[in-house]
Amino acid sequence: MAYPSYQFPDFFSYCSYALRFNQYEKAVSAETRQWVHRYSEGVIPPSEFQNFDAQKYVWLASTCYPDAGYPQFRVCADFLTYLFHVDDLTDKMDNNGTRGTAEQIMDAFRDPSNTLQNDQFLIGRMSADMLKRMQQTALPRVQQRFIDGVNLFFQAVNKQAQYRQAESIPDLDSYISERRDTGALKPCWALIEYANNLHIPDHILNSPIVREMEDIANDVICYTNDLVSYPVEHSKGHTHNIIPVIMHQNPNMTLVEAVDHVSKVMFEKMDKFNQLKATLLETPLSLNLAVYIEGMENWMIGHAHFAFESERYLGKQGRSIRQTRIISLLAPL
Repeated sequence: MAYPSYQFPDFFSYCSYALRFNQYEKAVSAETRQWVHRYSEGVIPPSEFQNFDAQKYVWLASTCYPDAGYPQFRVCADFLTYLFHVDDLTDKMDNNGTRGTAEQIMDAFRDPSNTLQNDQFLIGRMSADMLKRMQQTALPRVQQRFIDGVNLFFQAVNKQAQYRQAESIPDLDSYISERRDTGALKPCWALIEYANNLHIPDHILNSPIVREMEDIANDVICYTNDLVSYPVEHSKGHTHNIIPVIMHQNPNMTLVEAVDHVSKVMFEKMDKFNQLKATLLETPLSLNLAVYIEGMENWMIGHAHFAFESERYLGKQGRSIRQTRIISLLAPL
């Protein structure tokens, strides 16, 4: 039986950012795999762990943090791997479950030493172990920004669980705002500072133009993810995706029209990002801020490639689908 299909936008022709890889990817991949295995019981099902290499989470970290030194890259790789599995874990929970998981993890981030000594929950100990290693080289302000970003992720995930329980779909503006946190990119922005040993003053990071660029990069990555992951999410009946949100708000819109609309908005956002960058380059731009902006570009191009390289969304068909750009829906589970 043939299921409806749509075409992924010509992202790779439109996006000019360079795809680069971290030199420590192979060595760190082995270490991250061992680290995940150590904490896998009760956190990651054995079947998922067996598919670890095919998911390519360390590959994604390599493209997003290509210049990071070995210790920093190891933390970044661990966090992205950890993040995807926490996301899968919370997708199956109600809001009480997500709240309880969030409390365990946030307690671990706030007091990692105590958690490592006393916490019986593997997810808490896993969180604490990662943060302890981050603390060795991260500035206190960067650590706090990272922790705050994780906290925003869990607040949004809890809201997502409430929508799931109520079988409701948010309006588009609410979705866009909440998606910027369920995508967990805000702690990943902090990791750009950490991975590259940057020292960017708060007044620059909090400036309207930098905040707008962060939101744009966040949206581009999340929209790319939504377009590629929609068949899997649709088969599971999940609606935390921009496609069903737009179609719910516009009942007469077809699937293809909704995808075309998202693609158009995504390209407009990328144009705006480049315009804002050009505006910044007309002013005295510190090397640190230039590296930070490049870090967001690494994320946009790296994640887009990852979406087709990983088996997480498109199985073993990712590379062939990238050639045709035709994505088909799946049978309901």
